[in-house]
Amino acid sequence: LLRRDARLHPQDERLLVVVTDGRARGAIEAAARAAASAATHTLVVDAEDGPVRLGRARTLATWLDGAYEAIA
Repeated sequence: LLRRDARLHPQDERLLVVVTDGRARGAIEAAARAAASAATHTLVVDAEDGPVRLGRARTLATWLDGAYEAIA
C-alpha cells in the first residue's frame, strides 16, 4: 500500500504505524526495512505485556529509524 501510494502521490508524506507485541515468527528486519523505505515517518507501538518482556518492538523501531511508544 505504501509503495502504491508513493507512486500515485509522490509529493505526499506517508506514515507507517506498526502495532506489535514483538513476538514474530522468523526474521523481520528485512521486511521491516523494505516497508519503511516507502514511508516518510514510522511509529512502532509496543503492545507487549506479561511478565516476560523481550523488547523487540524497541529494536524494530531502531531498525526503522522510527518513533517508539509503549501502551502497556
